[in-house]
Amino acid sequence: TGFMSEISDEFKVIVVDAIRSLCLKFPSKHVSMLAFLSGVLRDEGGYEFKRAVVEAMFDMIKYIAECKEQALSHLCEFIEDCEFTKLSVRVLHLLGVEGPKAPQPT
Repeated sequence: TGFMSEISDEFKVIVVDAIRSLCLKFPSKHVSMLAFLSGVLRDEGGYEFKRAVVEAMFDMIKYIAECKEQALSHLCEFIEDCEFTKLSVRVLHLLGVEGPKAPQPT
């Protein structure tokens, strides 16, 4: 993520969208891509950048069942210190829908 901290949010969104597309095309690589997304979610960035990361994780949860629990966990960490209310509400809604379906909801 050193590279990501050096580019503008506009380019970060492009990178995140590319990662999302790659992950959906190659679901077997979801572990490393989810790790990357969770890392950049902790970095500084504006609303559009954070929204792109959250949307990418939402797509992973929707289309790649194996990463659902880990992605939900990363999103839970994100909303603990999220400065964007709209994103927090979207994540909380998703947790309300998907959380009870988890094998061991916590």
